[in-house]
Amino acid sequence: MKNNKLVLIQTLLVSLTFFLIGLLCYEIIFSFFEPDIQGITFKIISADSPLKTSLLFSITCGLIPLITVFIWVLLVLSPLKKIISFLLITACISFSIFLRHQAVKTYFNSIVKKLLQSNKTEHFLYAIDPRHFVYNIIVGFCVGCLISCLLVFGKKKSRNMPAANTGIANSGAGHWSNRQR
Repeated sequence: MKNNKLVLIQTLLVSLTFFLIGLLCYEIIFSFFEPDIQGITFKIISADSPLKTSLLFSITCGLIPLITVFIWVLLVLSPLKKIISFLLITACISFSIFLRHQAVKTYFNSIVKKLLQSNKTEHFLYAIDPRHFVYNIIVGFCVGCLISCLLVFGKKKSRNMPAANTGIANSGAGHWSNRQR
C-alpha cells in the first residue's frame, strides 16, 4: 500500500512537471519541431479558441505519465515490460511527430517559391498553430499504449491457451499419407 502511494506521488510530480514545462516552453518546443525551410521562418502561435493549443499541449504532456503508469498498474507489468512499454510509447509518439514534421516540410517546400514570389521577398515569416502536432502526439501515445497492451495480452493469452492436440493432427497426417500409398 505504501509503495502504491509513493508511485502515485512520484507520477503526479512528474505529470505536474511535464505540464509546467509544456506550458512554459511551448514555443521553444514547437520551434524545434518545425522544419527548417529556406526562405520561411515559422512563428509559433496559440490560436484563440476555447482550448488554446499551448494549454492542450500542456494537458497532453501532463496526462501521458499518468495514463502510462495507470496502464502499468492495471496490467501488473514487470519492470522489463514497463521498459518495453515505455520504449514503444516513446517510439510511437516520436514517429507520429516525425510524420507531421515531414508533412509540413513537404507542403511548405512545394509552395515556398510561390509564397516568396507573391510577397516579392526572399524571406517570409509564417505564423503557424501546431495544434495538429499535438493531435499527432495524442495519436502516437494511443497507438503506443494499444501496442503495449496487445503485446502483454497476447503473451498472457498464449500461456493460458491449451496446447493443440498434436496426437490427432499427427494421426490424421499419418492416415492421409497411408491412403496415398
